[in-house]
Amino acid sequence: MIRAGRPKHKICRKAGYCLWGDPRCPSLKRPYASGEHGQKQYRRSDYSRMLFEKQKLRYTFNVTERQFRNSFDKAKRMAGVTAENLLRLLETRLDSIVFRSGLAASPFHARQLVAHGHFLLDGHRVTIPSMVIKPGQVISIRPKSRSQDWADIGVAHLDNLPVPYLQGNAQQGSVWLTALPNMDQVPIGDIDVQQTVSYYSRV
Repeated sequence: MIRAGRPKHKICRKAGYCLWGDPRCPSLKRPYASGEHGQKQYRRSDYSRMLFEKQKLRYTFNVTERQFRNSFDKAKRMAGVTAENLLRLLETRLDSIVFRSGLAASPFHARQLVAHGHFLLDGHRVTIPSMVIKPGQVISIRPKSRSQDWADIGVAHLDNLPVPYLQGNAQQGSVWLTALPNMDQVPIGDIDVQQTVSYYSRV
């Protein structure tokens, strides 16, 4: 997770694109690493490539290293492909769904809104961004929060969501997970999730 006060887009510049789709991201004008030698091309080792892919995925979902490693360990214990399990666990976090549905402008905004108690899960107030949502569970804006500016902007996206595994209702200010997402459905840009599996298998 990127702490408050620290630059958010340095890794975007290194990746060559914005990890969160921010139209103001400096990577749009300067798609190279920051610093005096940012535009130089270096030959990366296998370990360096794996580490960078892991960091891109971790920053995309704005989670701490401990949370990310715990998610990986859980994904590894689950039946199926570890890379797909990991991506599902990250994408079905409460703050991830709030961001993906358009109710928040960024993962950082989504985490803050959830932590401040602006959402209900199946009618009950929740404040834990890392909570994993199951198919059928309904996330809705708390009635007292519906009059805030971010809510007015966010609900406009709910009737036309960009991913097939979410469905929303703008009139009710709610969104729900219809099914667990497949790897090819999650919009994470140019990130090789398998490299993350290889990284943790090596360290």
